[in-house]
Amino acid sequence: MPVTSIVKHRGLGRALGRLLVSGGLIAGSAWLVHRHFAELDLRSVGAEVADLALWQWAGAALATLVAFIAVAGQEREIVRAMGLAAPRVGRVGAAAAAVSQTLGFGPVIGAILRRRLRPDLTVAQSVAISGTITLAFFAGIGLLGAAALILTPEMGLAREGALALVGLIGLGTLAFHAFPLWPFGLVRPAPQVVLRLLVWIVLDVAMLCLAFHLLLPQSAALPGLSFLPVFILALAFGLVSGSPAGAGPFEVTVLAHLPMVDAAEAAAAIVAFRLISYVIPAVIGAGYAVLAPGAGLRAPAAAAGRGPRPGVLEFDLYAAPRAELQLCRAGTLSLRPLGVGAVWLGRQTPLCDLRVGDPVGRPMGAPLDLHPADLTGGLRPRFCYKIGGRTAALARASCMVVLPYAQEAVLCPTRFTLGGPARAGLRRKLNHAARAGIAVSEAEALPLPEMEAVHRAWLGKRRHERGFSMGRWGVDYVRGQRVFLARDAQGQLVAWISFHACRGEWVLDLVRYRPDVPDGTLYALVVAAIDSASALKVGRLSLAAVLQAGGHGLYGWGLGRAAAQARGLHQFKAAFRPRWEPRYLAATSWPALALGLLICTLGIHRRR
Repeated sequence: MPVTSIVKHRGLGRALGRLLVSGGLIAGSAWLVHRHFAELDLRSVGAEVADLALWQWAGAALATLVAFIAVAGQEREIVRAMGLAAPRVGRVGAAAAAVSQTLGFGPVIGAILRRRLRPDLTVAQSVAISGTITLAFFAGIGLLGAAALILTPEMGLAREGALALVGLIGLGTLAFHAFPLWPFGLVRPAPQVVLRLLVWIVLDVAMLCLAFHLLLPQSAALPGLSFLPVFILALAFGLVSGSPAGAGPFEVTVLAHLPMVDAAEAAAAIVAFRLISYVIPAVIGAGYAVLAPGAGLRAPAAAAGRGPRPGVLEFDLYAAPRAELQLCRAGTLSLRPLGVGAVWLGRQTPLCDLRVGDPVGRPMGAPLDLHPADLTGGLRPRFCYKIGGRTAALARASCMVVLPYAQEAVLCPTRFTLGGPARAGLRRKLNHAARAGIAVSEAEALPLPEMEAVHRAWLGKRRHERGFSMGRWGVDYVRGQRVFLARDAQGQLVAWISFHACRGEWVLDLVRYRPDVPDGTLYALVVAAIDSASALKVGRLSLAAVLQAGGHGLYGWGLGRAAAQARGLHQFKAAFRPRWEPRYLAATSWPALALGLLICTLGIHRRR
């Protein structure tokens, strides 16, 4: 038998096995419930329901409302941690929970409803949200149940509850710190996010328990806190069974722990609870799923990742505060939307979400405020490459791993001068170029054939040019840059450099020269660019970044070796006496940092 057939048969067998277990559990529970209520008269149950006091109905309805507010809070925390926040997200979560808990198979139904109510989500993202909320809910009710056993010593299970609580906290702490990838690709959230989520879950379960407890006959029911472990156990069995509204296992568990409650009164309480906490919310949720704005509409191609997203094409690269955003024109990186009018240069790979440099907002707007979820990302571990100090500080506050990586050489063109002893070496280099007859100028019409010839001569014995966060030669690419040319006494082009340019910043990109270029030529080209930027009142000119030696262990050793190999580049930039600005790496975990750095390194050295 082919391997694919074996896999399919095994998968079918597992699915049938789960279905049989769930079906058996539901059937057994139904038989037990039938035995308990076999002699009941439906009219007597109806009479008991009608006899419930108005305050019981009102109290149960209010508690259910608070429970669904808590459900909306859980949804907001999860999607924000995934980086998938959107308007009305709380309503979407409450509607999905209301319908899915009533129909059964909650994660599946919830994912389908989320996909309908939020066309911007992919199927994988909808499943991830549903699955993560389900796992978080089970973890939360486990902690709450263990705590309730400790607080109710009359049940005689305080010791077991304490052991369970310690064990669950220990496992949770281990999972939080040991695994870079959480279930469904969710990256490790900040501790405060986990705590807020736990508070919402506790409130949700406590309010549902209160709603049911209010509907029970108060003379025979357990005290509220003593009833909480019973309710949690019944709720968990119902959820695991996958039956509609947990019917069967829930009733069996409740009735087994409430033998003192009259059968008709117990049945009336269960019917009323199902009506208040399940049927009515499900009807409201289904109505919202049908009538909500945008429900059922297909996501536009931009939102589904099949083209540029809204707000990106309209982003004016020349007016942007960071010239390096123009690397998106090279095709390797793209502008990723981040809030209204904000973008971040980056790239999504199957294993990692890469971001390069700092995110930027609208050029004329207020300073961009990053939420931790914007930084830590969503369904993939995030790796941030060459970010500045402000973004690095936010990364540390978001519990990300942050390491120093490079230094960027920055000048202010309007304040630059060749005078002073600090730039004596630069003046000597310029004199060498002048004596060799080198003439530099900014290109008005690009001499593309000559530039390509210099590029090929520069490539020479090099295996290939670098890419990813560095530009690569291309006719269309250099046409969008500021280019400066150096010619010898015979008029031959011997070197040229190009800059990413926006209104307030220039960034050095391509540097190409012939092997026999006269000494000082590249220095003269940079000075010409500084003069041109100064004439245009450009406030910032970057000579790009160089690696910074430092760090500990294997990382420090590797970075030190790479920095030593780039010592000549550092000396070249240091001749202009720039301001050195630190640049950092950040990632959601140590494995994510190693993975992201590997992907960036491979991208830089990958052949076209």
